[in-house]
Amino acid sequence: MVHHQQADATVGLVDGPTQRTLHVVRGNLVSVASNSERDRLAEMLVMEGRLDPALLIPLREEAERLQKPFSEQLLHDELLSPTELAGALERLALLRFERALTMLGRPGPFARPAALRPIVNRPLGALVVEFFRDRIPIESIEQLLEAEVERYFEPGRLTPQALNDLRLMPGELRLARRLAAGERPAHVVAGGPESTARFVCSMIALRHSVTR
Repeated sequence: MVHHQQADATVGLVDGPTQRTLHVVRGNLVSVASNSERDRLAEMLVMEGRLDPALLIPLREEAERLQKPFSEQLLHDELLSPTELAGALERLALLRFERALTMLGRPGPFARPAALRPIVNRPLGALVVEFFRDRIPIESIEQLLEAEVERYFEPGRLTPQALNDLRLMPGELRLARRLAAGERPAHVVAGGPESTARFVCSMIALRHSVTR
């Protein structure tokens, strides 16, 4: 598993026309690319109320005229400070990551860009578990369970070291050990609270992050 083998990997997820790509270095998520217009910096800043929507077109036109990235145009026009821009890019990477976790398409290896600029530096496995605890909508949890509920886990991947790296709470660790023993996700989830379904989905998402 990427998250506990200190591995480098680039994993792409495709769902219809949408593609998001996770870049992992030494088991840490460092960047997330996306071709979705919803995942652009400008759209996130507007959503957060940090950028006037009326400025989008003139800012983009000026950036295109000067042949510079939109982010640099924000700095040039003093709409964001360098520190604010760094924080915004990190939030954007995590927003893309959160949306990638709910994609139902299958992952696969993608080519890593020649120049990869780290935006975040967070342990992948712990980040997946954290997001599924309280950030992923319950509707997405239910969809993922419905798609995956009959699958088995590969017990060998949930080793004691792998579980330790995930920084699990005691209840989560008990659930993980049941999965590691080969119990079906559907059986683990049955009759349990929402938190159980969320944790099992985080393990499903981590299984999807496996690459060599």
